[in-house]
Amino acid sequence: MQKQWDVYVYGDVNIDLVVPNVDALPEPGIEEEVPVMETFVGGGAALFALGIAKLGLKPAFQGSVGKDMYGAAIREVFHTLGVDDRLLLDSRTKKTGISISFTTEKDRCFLTYRGASEGLSLKHLRIDQVSGARHIHVTGYEGVSNHAEYLEMLTKIHALGNVSVSFDVGWDTTGVWNEGIFELLPMIDVLFMNETECLHYTRSDDV
Repeated sequence: MQKQWDVYVYGDVNIDLVVPNVDALPEPGIEEEVPVMETFVGGGAALFALGIAKLGLKPAFQGSVGKDMYGAAIREVFHTLGVDDRLLLDSRTKKTGISISFTTEKDRCFLTYRGASEGLSLKHLRIDQVSGARHIHVTGYEGVSNHAEYLEMLTKIHALGNVSVSFDVGWDTTGVWNEGIFELLPMIDVLFMNETECLHYTRSDDV
């Protein structure tokens, strides 16, 4: 079967507004100036798609933006770098997500409006389109709250038989760190997990 995409990416996309060298926010009623603010396309899934495109591969991206200037800017970047945005939806009710990053040499903090990316669910994954790709990259796993839908969808993808899977674990805001994630591993070819997440998910009998 001829594949139209190298990678199918499903997940979040937003605008990152980066304000460097901020040690403290201004007091209420005070205005301060900074030498620069920088704007980028952000969101873990979107950055993965853009990285794949920069490597010369053909990615498709499924996600959601607002019908606003930021959504238009994201589409322009996708077009410029060769990310297929035909599956990128325009939300009728929410604006494009924005994350403001205040950075210093030692650390950074964020103010985030998830916007059109809020409520991402694998229930919305276009499984009929996934078979058109050699590989799929999924994000946003949050443990107990959405484990069942990830198990169901990964089972369907695995059944296709000709699509490999990479999986970027999300932060479990409940603090449960559900061991059900181990059910998913046989259906995942590449797992992205940082050291802290790995420590949380490691079972006592595996230590």
